[in-house]
Amino acid sequence: MYIVNDQLDGSITIYQGIEMDNKYVLGLDIGITSIGWSIIDEVRGKLLDMGVHMFEQAIPAQEVRLNRSARRTLRRRNWRKKQLKNAFVEFGLISKEELNQRDYLSYTANSDTFSRPEEDTVYHLRLKALKEQVSLRELLLCLYNICGTRGHFLMENINFASSEPITFEFFVEQFYEFTHAYVNFTEDTKEFEQTILKPIFEKGKVKSNELKSLLKDEYTVEAEDNDALLEILKLICGFKCDLKKISESVVLVQEDKTKESVKLDELLKMDSLNEFLNNAVELHDVIAVSQILKDHNYICEVAVKKLNEVLKVQKLEHSDPDKYKEEKNNIQKKMSKAIGDRLRVVKNMENKYPNGLYVKEASDILHKQQEFYPNLITDNFIEACISTIKARIPYYIGPLSSQAKNSWIDRKDGTFKYGYDYCKDALVNEEESIQNWKLNMISHCTYLPEEYALPKGSFIAETFSLLNDVNFS
Repeated sequence: MYIVNDQLDGSITIYQGIEMDNKYVLGLDIGITSIGWSIIDEVRGKLLDMGVHMFEQAIPAQEVRLNRSARRTLRRRNWRKKQLKNAFVEFGLISKEELNQRDYLSYTANSDTFSRPEEDTVYHLRLKALKEQVSLRELLLCLYNICGTRGHFLMENINFASSEPITFEFFVEQFYEFTHAYVNFTEDTKEFEQTILKPIFEKGKVKSNELKSLLKDEYTVEAEDNDALLEILKLICGFKCDLKKISESVVLVQEDKTKESVKLDELLKMDSLNEFLNNAVELHDVIAVSQILKDHNYICEVAVKKLNEVLKVQKLEHSDPDKYKEEKNNIQKKMSKAIGDRLRVVKNMENKYPNGLYVKEASDILHKQQEFYPNLITDNFIEACISTIKARIPYYIGPLSSQAKNSWIDRKDGTFKYGYDYCKDALVNEEESIQNWKLNMISHCTYLPEEYALPKGSFIAETFSLLNDVNFS
């Protein structure tokens, strides 16, 4: 076999002689998405046959992973909504017949049974449910909407149920924990905290030039760490940051590409980050959530405020077209995605709120409505609803199905519903499952399959490796 031609598109043409007095020649044209072939009679100079085999281009693993993640997210969202409906039926708040009515779960329905609200949205309904009585159907709609997008789980150490969940002291503590490995602070940091950290916490950012001027005196850190501190502050404020000035270990490497300069907005869109950048995003989330909670207690309040601003702009369409066009463009610049000519702000809001905020809102809605329906909305019902919104299976439990490929759960006869925390006592032998998980993580010996292998980093394995190297050196 020998290569005749290497094409510019990456394909190659190969000719190979076949053992029949070398009178036939096989030609192959190997491309990225196809393989072309031909058979030539060398003696007669005649083309005997030819063809091509087409196949789909290979899909990068990242794209496949994202699609799989999207399917799981959708499946789990549908499961939560189903469990919520089951809770309303099981606890006697709504009958199956009512639930099966057409448009029963649609807040924007426009039929003989249910009318479409002209301006109000489900966010307005959620805000209403926090203050006054709503119907049981409207209560279901509120919780149904919350179940759809229930936020992220990056801020689980914050108690959002408290009156002041995120304080400046908490932010300062998180900041020092984030930076201690890269910056050596002096003993007296009070001036630094009041001059720089407090404005960042209260306003969300400080101008880049102001940061530079404030750090000129180097009153906070050792001189060699001043550049690193400046870049960290620029990063959490949303400005472009030179990661190399912080540390070589924090430089972003993705798909064999090195990225030394990044902005926080870019990090929010990335699938995987190193520990330093993950912590930077978490610190940014703390600032963002504190900004929200400064003026509002609930996510629905933020959504209603934004919607009301949009409604004001829409009313300008006929009275002041030029002003309407200007304001419309300003709003669309802030949107992650514009749908036609409609100003859909809330529907395009990034999923930037922690799960704790959604749980707080749902819990307060339920307890408020309990005042009006004490016999129907019981504490057990509230627990079932909140468990559904918080539903997560701990990684050490693994797949709940015993038929799963890598299942190690030690399961009882109970039924999984309303979330793991709600039914774990009736469903899982937790201690045995954790033990099974630990053993599942350990490999077996190659020569003695029944025996567990030592971890490579264990003391005995490392000692053996060292002695082995010494003996053969």
